[in-house]
Amino acid sequence: MISMSAFEVLGPIMVGPSSSHTAGALRIALVARSLAPKQLERVEFWLYNSFSHTHLGHGTDYALIAGILGLAPDDTRVREALTLAEEAHLNYSVIEKGDDETLHPNTVEIHLYGADNVHVSVMGESVGGGRIRISGVNGVRIR
Repeated sequence: MISMSAFEVLGPIMVGPSSSHTAGALRIALVARSLAPKQLERVEFWLYNSFSHTHLGHGTDYALIAGILGLAPDDTRVREALTLAEEAHLNYSVIEKGDDETLHPNTVEIHLYGADNVHVSVMGESVGGGRIRISGVNGVRIR
């Protein structure tokens, strides 16, 4: 069981609307970016379960892209992430993978591709209150 402090119950300081779908998603993307090839060619965001169904309404797309761009959860530019991605020539796609009951409800698998066929994948779960758990790296499950 994951414990929470009183400060986490109040929620993180973030650009909304949802701590799970924005702050958590952004933090997963920040972790993925830290493991990625230095020069990114393209990024794929594979969304599962709730992320797959509600990403457009909850700003998950913006949050994931903002994380890849290195923005913090409380950076007001999160709302402009799609424009910033275009300016940075970031080639990305968001893929709705649908339901998989073996995965956490808020799961994303981020595939980062660099030059010379370098590929890194990170699977993460947004577990609430902006907190995350990395559950896989390069196809290896972590528990």
